Amino acid sequence: MPSQLLAPLKRFLDQQFRLAVMNVRYQADQLGPVPVQDPAHPGKPRSNIVPHWPPPTWGDVIGSVQSFIIHGTSGWPSYQSANNFGDLFRSLNYLDWSSGLQRWIDKRGIGPQYFVDPNGTAFNLIGAEDLLGDPRLTWHAEEMNSMSIGIENGDVGDSGASPGPAGTGPYWWQLSAATEDLTGMKAYVLFHPGGGAQDAVVVWFARFPAFTGAGDITGTGTQTALSTEFGGWRNTLFTERNYRTLAMLCRHVAEEVKVPKNFPLFPYLTRAHDVRDPSLFRKLIMADQLSTQIAVKLGTTFAAIQANDAAYSTWYHQGDYTVTDANGRPENRNTLWTRFFGANPNHRPADTPCFKGFLTHAINGGHPCPGPLFDWHRFAREVWDWWWYPFDIAFVSLASVTVSTTMRPYRQARRTTPLIEYYYDATGLPADYNRLRDPAPPLEIARERFLLPANAPVYAMANGVVVAARLPNSTAPVSNGFVLIRHEVFAETIAGSTRIDYSKQPAIVWSLITFLSTVGCRVDQIVPLNPDWLNRFVMRLKESELASAFWTTNRATAAINNGFSHPPSSAGPRLSTGMEIEQDATGYRAIADDLAAGKAVLFPLEVMVTPTPVRIVLGDYLGAAGLLPTSANSAPGQTGIEIEIFSKVPLNIPGAANVPSASANDDWWKAASAAVRHESTASRDLPADGMTWRYPMTAMLNWLNGITWTSEWEKYDVKLADKVTPAPAPTRPAPRIIL
Repeated sequence: MPSQLLAPLKRFLDQQFRLAVMNVRYQADQLGPVPVQDPAHPGKPRSNIVPHWPPPTWGDVIGSVQSFIIHGTSGWPSYQSANNFGDLFRSLNYLDWSSGLQRWIDKRGIGPQYFVDPNGTAFNLIGAEDLLGDPRLTWHAEEMNSMSIGIENGDVGDSGASPGPAGTGPYWWQLSAATEDLTGMKAYVLFHPGGGAQDAVVVWFARFPAFTGAGDITGTGTQTALSTEFGGWRNTLFTERNYRTLAMLCRHVAEEVKVPKNFPLFPYLTRAHDVRDPSLFRKLIMADQLSTQIAVKLGTTFAAIQANDAAYSTWYHQGDYTVTDANGRPENRNTLWTRFFGANPNHRPADTPCFKGFLTHAINGGHPCPGPLFDWHRFAREVWDWWWYPFDIAFVSLASVTVSTTMRPYRQARRTTPLIEYYYDATGLPADYNRLRDPAPPLEIARERFLLPANAPVYAMANGVVVAARLPNSTAPVSNGFVLIRHEVFAETIAGSTRIDYSKQPAIVWSLITFLSTVGCRVDQIVPLNPDWLNRFVMRLKESELASAFWTTNRATAAINNGFSHPPSSAGPRLSTGMEIEQDATGYRAIADDLAAGKAVLFPLEVMVTPTPVRIVLGDYLGAAGLLPTSANSAPGQTGIEIEIFSKVPLNIPGAANVPSASANDDWWKAASAAVRHESTASRDLPADGMTWRYPMTAMLNWLNGITWTSEWEKYDVKLADKVTPAPAPTRPAPRIIL
């Protein structure tokens, strides 16, 4: 059991509906009384009143999970959606009026295995306690039901629900009278229209054309364009709490059911449109770890697909369909596309070998959820365990190495932005990165100094939590910006296996990157020059201050006061929505003021309930290479960064050295390592004496990524029934092939 992945999730886990669903089984409907007829929706039939599972196959054990389908709920973003799914799973309240069909439709059993609401609560709707045991089949993704786990995420989506122009209730309230609360975004507080004590949910809407965030945005990037392409999408953005809990949930369940942390090369593809383009299918299959085996299953070879000639086009279009395309050729492309993802009418539960990993519903289904504004690139990075290079090499020659000054595209991902891996897919090799090291900087035993061009972007090497940071003073002769991040490193394996053992405590590792420059960054607005963590911080600060003021003004209104006073229904400990907002508003404002003043700032502890800890996502932009102190190899004006990767307990990494941190005597280090800064265990506390085990950057990445990818590869299951003889399992992934 991956207990160490479950532990941080359990605070946000609600299992009340699971028990109600699992306590009922198959029996016949017992119809209730004839309902009162609504003239606007005539002919409402009698509904079932006795709870039971929808027959005939609903609730069966899924024999082999191949994928996770990520959904966006077409309804009100509230914990109430979990209750609604529970009723559908017990055949209660299952009738819904279809305006298109002009009749009542039966929605029994429709719903996911898990639901995540905007306040970050994960609801376990069916199956064993604590997300263990065999997953159960529900109806959430058509032909993918029998092989996939569905996770719904609460948003407005394409439900048709949106605030009026003024946003003044009764369910929607704008948090300010401004057209935008941050550039390209507007914040509202939303209350579910159902009765009872409903939660208050703060939601952001994208405002085009100023919105520049990630998403499946095409054409002119307007609300009209999105509504036309995606069926009336309402432009809601998923909350930070939703993303965080979703990532924790997926990391845990993927280990439990042995699904690799794999994503399509182009996560925004849709079968409805993109199946027409053979070049997209070619890239999709060539980038997959099981491409060779899947190609054989589909009646061809990897080499034939790679050739990209007339024979490939003929193969993609030939087949068993009588429908013809615009050129009069029979269509087989839909069959190839769906079989790539494991769906085939003649196979149950799955047509293997097939894609294994995380999917949007749209990529092999008819519904475009989780929608065009779900950030797949950010979600993937928060799910992954591996470490990335902190800067990119653009070109390598015998004489020199050229460092990229271009920002990675996933910050503003679009439909055509490939989801690649910035370690194995990197242009440079470890030796090329080491060629950029200053061979003789001061305190070289504690830090590695890399000589980089001005404006070279610097990124977070792994997921973690911000411990301390300073935004640089642009007038200083040396860039004094830094960020200290604490990471969890899982590296111990299960006995007799290459799989990582997630039931064991992770090693705690810190990364400290100094001499960062972020000239032009702001603590009052989202701007491209901000570090990514700062933009998320600013967003939470803004919504917290606006929502706190709104609650203070409207405490006399019972519905509003009850919504803010509602405690999220997970295991906790958690405060009410309003108390979380108030404490974040106060705590984040103090941090923002100190950051703006150029001070070194300590961030909230992870063990605390509030203020909310500030998380770093793998690959987050941290700033640019700044001005370095002079040394034997860096004259005045030389730019670069220093990197210090260290732990308190030694790890088996080549080049490890037991040395004091170069920052151990700084005032901020002493404050960050003080006894009052105790985390959940002593292993997570920064060493007060400054003594650390320091690791070379390239050695750390090579060591951990080798362990992680060997563990991941075992979950791809290359021993398949269709008699394909695979090549020996690699210890690293094949590079993403984008041709």
